[in-house]
Amino acid sequence: MPVALPPSKVLVIGASGFSGVWVVKTLLEKGYVVRGTVRSEAKGKYLEEYFKSHPGKFEFVLVPNVGALSQCWGPVIHQYEEFEMLNLSVKLCYDMLTTPRTKGTTNDYAADWIDVREVATAVSVALASDKVAGERFILDTGSATYQNIYDSLRVDPAIRSTLPSVELIQAGEPVQPPQVLDFSFASSARAQKVLGLNKPYPLGLTVAETWRTIHENGKLPAAKLQRSIATFGFGTSEKDKEEEAAAA
Repeated sequence: MPVALPPSKVLVIGASGFSGVWVVKTLLEKGYVVRGTVRSEAKGKYLEEYFKSHPGKFEFVLVPNVGALSQCWGPVIHQYEEFEMLNLSVKLCYDMLTTPRTKGTTNDYAADWIDVREVATAVSVALASDKVAGERFILDTGSATYQNIYDSLRVDPAIRSTLPSVELIQAGEPVQPPQVLDFSFASSARAQKVLGLNKPYPLGLTVAETWRTIHENGKLPAAKLQRSIATFGFGTSEKDKEEEAAAA
């Protein structure tokens, strides 16, 4: 793959999406010129306004939807008018923080995750590398349970103290032994070696900033929607499902 160095023009497909905006932001900050595809004129105008500090460096074109990422968390900077419009992985992350778990089940489910900013960094590094021709990389920080997430916020009081509506976040089980996961569903080893991605974002920081940006936007889910997300099959136990069915 030819190396693309700044100020080359780069096409970002899905530039108005959760991950796409971060890719555009990272590329612009590194000096690239970016053309982004969006699904509506309004989304394109939003991006033009958001990136107005890079005059003449960003333009958009209209195209249909081309897909999305899952299990990618992090601060939300793309445009959305209501909570339902957020990408599924961010909604599920929000649900993990707000839906009570049956005692003793907070280590029953694990999911791999990656900070969206690390995805954007990987894209920008790959563009400028002569070592990635024909290569495909998996980006994955590791596995986390519900309890890992609760604990990651408790470890650093400074993080927790900055979160709006922090009382809505479930506390987990303080007496629960730490769950150390010695496995992942995927591995970023090759990306770390070839692209130099050796400083992953801490879980607590990623989750905290996901929460903070959703609340700063002010478009929060209704209780009924939260329940529908919780029953999406995100590792709830049979007892959880019975309790949710009885409460519905």
